Parts: sequence; C-alpha cells; structure tokens
Amino acid sequence: MYKTLFSKLSTLGCIVGLTLSGCGGASQTVPFPTVTYAYVMSQLVTVPGVPPPTGSWSDGYGYADPVDGVYLLADRTTAGLDVVQMSTLAFLRVAGQGSFVGDRTTPKHAAGPNSVVSIGNGVAVGTDGNSDVVFVNVNTGATLGTVTFPNTGSTPNRADLIGYDSKDNVVLVGSDASSPSPVLTFVSTIAPYAMLGQIFLTTSTGGVEQPTYDPAQGVFLVSVPSTTANPSGEIDVVSPTSMAITKVYPVGGNCGPTGSALGPNEELGVSCSNVPAGSQILDATTGASLATIPAANGCDEAWYNTGDNRFFFACSHDATGSAKTPLVGVVDAGTKKLITTIPTQSSSNAVSVDPATNRVFIPERKGNIGIVVYSYE
Repeated sequence: MYKTLFSKLSTLGCIVGLTLSGCGGASQTVPFPTVTYAYVMSQLVTVPGVPPPTGSWSDGYGYADPVDGVYLLADRTTAGLDVVQMSTLAFLRVAGQGSFVGDRTTPKHAAGPNSVVSIGNGVAVGTDGNSDVVFVNVNTGATLGTVTFPNTGSTPNRADLIGYDSKDNVVLVGSDASSPSPVLTFVSTIAPYAMLGQIFLTTSTGGVEQPTYDPAQGVFLVSVPSTTANPSGEIDVVSPTSMAITKVYPVGGNCGPTGSALGPNEELGVSCSNVPAGSQILDATTGASLATIPAANGCDEAWYNTGDNRFFFACSHDATGSAKTPLVGVVDAGTKKLITTIPTQSSSNAVSVDPATNRVFIPERKGNIGIVVYSYE
C-alpha cells in the first residue's frame, strides 16, 4: 500500500473572490485555513488491459455509487464500464464489454463509453459513440439493452455526459458533437428502455456538458460552455416532464462551464474549463454566483461528497501561477473555501468520492496508470 504524501496547503496568502454564507452576496477576501490538510495516495487499482499494448489509456467520467458500493469508470480502452468494489478496492469486472464501440478515432467524436451513472438495482447506463446509451448490470457484467438516438449529422457522433432523475425514471444525455447543433436526449430507465424526446441546442457555440438533476426543484441543471447570448456559458434549467428549457442562468467570469455537482442548500458546484477563470458555486434556484475558486480552473468533472461536505473539481489543465498544474481542487461546501489540492496528471479530468469512506477515485493516464485512490489524513 502506497503512502505518498501528495498535497499540503498552509497559510501562504489568500484567495480573492470567495463569498461566505451570510455575507449578503458581497465578494470578500477569504484567507487559507490555518490547519494543514493532506490527501495521500492509498492504493493504485490496476485495470486489466491498461495501458494497452499500443497507444495510451482512454477513459471518461467515473461514478461512485454508494448504494451498490461500487466505483464505475467509463473506459474506452476496455470498451466497457470498469467496476471496482469501494470497500475493498478490488477490481471486479468490465461490465458491458463488447457492447460499447471502444477507443476508435474514426469517425471523430465517436468513441465510447464516455460517461456513466447508476440507476439502482445494480443497473448502470453508459453513453456510447454511436449516438446511443447502453444499459448494463454491473454485478454480472451483462448488457441489458441499447437505445440509439437519431443522428443529425452524416456520421455517428458520441453521446457524452449524462444525469439521472430517479423520480421520473429518466436519464438526460448530452451529445456535444452532434451536427448541426448539440442535442439533449431524454431516455426512459424503465425496461425495455426508449428515447422519450430531444432538445436541439441551436444557440450553443461550445457543445453541451454535464446534466445534474436537482430533486428539490425537479429539474436538470445543464452546463453549456458557450452560446450566442452567453459567450461565458450558461446553465440551462430543463424540465424532465415537459422536456423543455424553462430558464437560463448566464454564468459570468469567462467560465465555460463543464462539470457540475449539487451540494447542500441548493448550491451547485460548477467547474470552469476556461483558464484562468476559477470554478464557481452557484445558487441553483437563481443562478447567482456565491463563490469563485481561483485555484480551480481548467476543470472538467465536478463531484459533491455528502460524507465530508466537500466539492471536488478535476482540473486537468489548471493554469494557476506561471505553469500548468493539473490538480483536483477540494472545497469545503460550508465555508466555500479551498481546503487543499491533490496534484494529478495533465490528462486526469475525472473525480468521484465514496461517501462511506471519503476515499477519492481519480483515473490517471500517466505516472501511476490506473485508478488512483486517495485518502484524507
């Protein structure tokens, strides 16, 4: 078991622009915490066939499922969903292997799987490269069904990021590379599974990213990196029942929103892909910015962990300071302060956390190749 100390932050300076709860929305200068925090690498979970004999490992988003107790990773190299038991950190299987197209490069934007979400009872949904989603049983590895979306271009374009509404039994899937515009597709999670409808994002100029379901409002909150009306990006509020955009929240700060995660008190952590724009925490009901995290920029997947009340931002091309410093930014959801960072690799754009153990799962394609697990000490 590895015990390599990776990250410590002390009281060297301050973060400008964070907004504390109860400050009436005014931007304040917030100092670093006086306590030293650290995450250590506790284990490397290797994946059979990774790295491949030729080329590099190609993975997508991960998902920590506390109900089934497994970590799932969309893996284009294994052409399936990697399944890791979170309690023992044992690699279990590749689910749905052979039902995904894998790491193909032609046509462009047509590899898969790209993202994954659990929907309960051992069933997960992975997005694939043929404009489709694949339902699999993560306990047996069996494929349960595939739903293919109508292509709007001359070639198959990937289904990318995904969110799940357990109340209405719907997943919402973003297809960022569809032509002539990005598409949101609604799919029923009740067998035999079927497409329910689509929204064409005709004003998007930068694709479409993470849909996050907000059960309190009964809506999806969808990150759109840029549009003609909002070049800095926006959050589209999408109804799963009417299958329509009901509100639009412009995102300021040259953000380019990508990943998102719903935290406490209707607060939405939004990772910003543009550099040096810092990631943000928004009011999920109004879109108002509550805090900016300057040290977390150039980010992709975001995660909120109920176990320790923290947001995690995977910033594979962070540009804080004078050089690229890929990292995962860890933010206390109560104070909205950056607690610490976990140094990663330039290709590491995914992060998930097990709420039972607070272990952090980060797939890394360079250095320690595999699923690197970090523990908080």
